[in-house]
Amino acid sequence: MHPLEPLTAAEVAAASAAVRADARFGSDARFAFVAADEPTKEEVAQADAGESVGRRALAVVFDKSTCDTHRVVVGLDPPGSLEWVTLSDVHATLLIGELFEATLAVRQDSRWQEAMRRRGITDFDSLQLDPWPAGNFTGQLDRSVRLVRVVSYVRHFDADNGYAHPIEGVVVDVDLLSGKVLEVHDYGVVPIPEEHANYGVDDVGPLRTDLRPLEIVQPDGPSFAIDGSVITWQKWRLRVLMHPLD
Repeated sequence: MHPLEPLTAAEVAAASAAVRADARFGSDARFAFVAADEPTKEEVAQADAGESVGRRALAVVFDKSTCDTHRVVVGLDPPGSLEWVTLSDVHATLLIGELFEATLAVRQDSRWQEAMRRRGITDFDSLQLDPWPAGNFTGQLDRSVRLVRVVSYVRHFDADNGYAHPIEGVVVDVDLLSGKVLEVHDYGVVPIPEEHANYGVDDVGPLRTDLRPLEIVQPDGPSFAIDGSVITWQKWRLRVLMHPLD
């Protein structure tokens, strides 16, 4: 398999198992992502020439207990090799589980609940909460906290567009390392917009009926060809794939 091909499900499972089996993968470690480790240009040229080139996976792991981010390269073909680098000067990307933990901590916080009541809101479960990275404005990484700031929106029903109803003036600081709310900032009550901004057919009215038909026909098929991630068209040949680092 070409080294630029995305990892298969079996390769992701093999890479994850190899990383988990390492003693440096602690009980509080979580995967940020597992993807193909990009080969060098020389390796790509070798593979394009028909030579055998090893396949590697790149795993990024975040350890909550130490606030370390680990960059691990795993050999897949041939299997077994492991290159482990610990980065202490970066924060890994936010994880889905952390986002849920942050919203749960906010919903249970009495200070946030009181701020909602001041705005006449008592159904906390119906609100939409968005955690966002807090940013770093000092140039120095604070390893004692992993901050997100959570803002809230009203949703009048499950499919309602909460972004049309922002709850202005309330921002909650949450530390993802401890799972606790550090501070609730309430800058004063601002009226919440009531106008809906939903995009369903029932919300925007009937669909247009004055458009003439548009037909695109290729009776002999397309001029390009797709084989896995490889696209060929006229004199071009390229590989297209999604990668977390792109």
